[in-house]
Amino acid sequence: MLQLQKAYKFVVQNLQVKQTCAMAVAKTPLGALIFNSYDEEGHVALLHLLLSLLGFTSQIHFNQFILINFNGQWFALDPICEQVKSGLMCYRFFMMNQFSIAQLSSKRYANLQLSTQQLDFITVNNLQIDSEPQLQEFAASFYQTSQFEVIFRYKAFVDFATTSACLDLFQVFLLNAAFQLKLNFYLKISKSALWENTIGATLEKIWIQFYTLNQLAESNLTLNQKTVLAINFSNEKDLQKSTAGISQCRAIIQQKTDLDIKQFVAAWTGEFLIVELQLDEKNKQPKQNPQAPKQECTQEELLRRLYWREKPKPLPAKTKMKERPALNPPGPPQETIEFPEFDTKLLNTNVLKFTVPTELPAGQKLKIRKGYRYYKDQIPNQRGFDAIIDGILQLKQNCSIPADANLTATEYEKIADIIHYDYPELWWYDAGVYKTLNNVVVEAEICQLSQKEILECSAKLKEYVAKITNKPIHNLSAVQKLFYLQTFLSKTVVYNLNPKEEFAKKHIRSIIGCFITRKCVCAAMAKGFKYLCDIFDVNCIYVTGFGLKEPHAWNIVQVGQFYYHVDPTWNLSDMKSSMYLCIDDRLAFKDHQLSQKFKFPKCESMAANYFQVQRRRVFDCRTSLQDQVIALLKRELTRLPILLDLRIFFDVNQRVDMNQFQKYVLQTKFDLGVNFGLENLQMIDGKLIKAEIELKKQKIICQFPTKTNAKSNIIYLVRMSESEFIQRIQKEKISARWHKAEDFIEFTIE
Repeated sequence: MLQLQKAYKFVVQNLQVKQTCAMAVAKTPLGALIFNSYDEEGHVALLHLLLSLLGFTSQIHFNQFILINFNGQWFALDPICEQVKSGLMCYRFFMMNQFSIAQLSSKRYANLQLSTQQLDFITVNNLQIDSEPQLQEFAASFYQTSQFEVIFRYKAFVDFATTSACLDLFQVFLLNAAFQLKLNFYLKISKSALWENTIGATLEKIWIQFYTLNQLAESNLTLNQKTVLAINFSNEKDLQKSTAGISQCRAIIQQKTDLDIKQFVAAWTGEFLIVELQLDEKNKQPKQNPQAPKQECTQEELLRRLYWREKPKPLPAKTKMKERPALNPPGPPQETIEFPEFDTKLLNTNVLKFTVPTELPAGQKLKIRKGYRYYKDQIPNQRGFDAIIDGILQLKQNCSIPADANLTATEYEKIADIIHYDYPELWWYDAGVYKTLNNVVVEAEICQLSQKEILECSAKLKEYVAKITNKPIHNLSAVQKLFYLQTFLSKTVVYNLNPKEEFAKKHIRSIIGCFITRKCVCAAMAKGFKYLCDIFDVNCIYVTGFGLKEPHAWNIVQVGQFYYHVDPTWNLSDMKSSMYLCIDDRLAFKDHQLSQKFKFPKCESMAANYFQVQRRRVFDCRTSLQDQVIALLKRELTRLPILLDLRIFFDVNQRVDMNQFQKYVLQTKFDLGVNFGLENLQMIDGKLIKAEIELKKQKIICQFPTKTNAKSNIIYLVRMSESEFIQRIQKEKISARWHKAEDFIEFTIE
């Protein structure tokens, strides 16, 4: 089994790093190894070859994946679909049985009859973690081995948010194990990857000094110029994860050294405060003997404890509460991904003007930038294609095609489509009439424009695009780039099927309409989107078909090794509600239908979906819909006051109504004890919630008051029936104005 795992891992990692190669050997094991081929069939063949050399019986299934016979049972290996993040592999498609392929619900594995025995990577290596004690024992085991790569599945966590929390808990247990073993180092998670309920991580050895808070105060510290300390606060519960605990540690450390603290970086990991310390030998700081400030339990403290999954302590009777809580918890910030928008001020910037010749010098031709040419493998006649491309780049109005190319009319029409789809920058090519001789195309019309018109218009196009690309976004992720380009189209382009200007009407389907006149239809927007993706190194395909049974054009993009649908036209109306930004076939084909002219890649993932990356996608999984929404709302509230707009995408089979969502909002208020409101709340197609989150100044208390402590300037929220509430206010002799909302009663004291 170990040899099988190594062979599978080798092929998957080889596939990740390979580029393009000569097509003659692309689909062979030799091409996959020697010529840096990225071809999927070649890598499937490579795995088949390796398995044969290892003595396994296997067969290739439709050039897509491997079926392997292991101890008389059949299993599936699919290295093409394997997910690799940060150099770590999930092994989700390794030794799949009948139950595994049923969970994937993909047509790729239809009609397969596999074993029901579990021999997947997690089961064989005993990497299923079912409880926190087991996770703690698992973390401690890494100090007894030299293994620094981790992969395991935690049964209690199934969605992205809680799997991330599980990773944090694993780091806490790693740190605690080093403390218990009295080591002078600990294992830190340097890289991590999350796949639903599976976690992968790479560990790094960090040299560290462990202390309790009392030991820190009483012992003589050995501090180098750069030192890492871990202070255990298990006996000081009130100071855990608080700014007061950090301040007290800094004061003690400063008291122990005559050197000035140049850098002091502190972060909480469970009960430990990790301090990265850098001392300045040039300046000396006089010793001080500060006293730790008194602690006050505020609503911020309650929210922080909820964020860290702690059970909040009951508040003392005389505790003062702030009017408005600060919802950003102390400690490591939330891992949120910012999506930069296109700034229309860039259109006013000055760029280099191009000197435009009246015509192209004889014998020369235009140069085009490198781009993602998806359709090149579907060119029916390469010689005919090369002749037409050469004529376009020489700005000819007509081009001759060698008779021995044997280019048929059907092949010519397909080539014309490929050029329009793969080369949006060749906007002047209009695939006009063509001449045939003996049923072979020998001459074709390129365009009716003069060279001067083409060169002048192309210069304006380059100048305009230079303004768009003036902001450096090459370091952003692919999804961030796609959103940036979507915001550009949303802010600058207008869908117009029949503009008044003759020039605009002529270019409603080319990138001139997208960038120059800015009045165009879906074809120009999809071509413009591909043109910009080529500039920013995002693999993008222009596709055609039908949208709501009308002719339509959109894009398919590649993020990592998976493909996704993007419809820039249908995202125009509300770019922040980009429901068509990186979706799979399942969602796209509800209102889109691809053309049958060409073969297109399958889009079977939602990993790069705009809402998934933002962690605002609610989907069908083992966690209930209610738990997912409440966890999402709690997470979003920790981002206030930065957050204003809230978008939640319900990727579920059932239709979510507004009353159901309001119930989740009330439950969140009740759990957090924070008064917030959702203004301009909208539900779009039962799939998308749009709202503006607003913190209310009026305080909210989620317990029933007594007559002595009831206050009129506070909102009370309790969970009880209407009859129970009436009995309670009569018993307490309280006069209240109230209304019932779902399972809750919200009231104020009169």
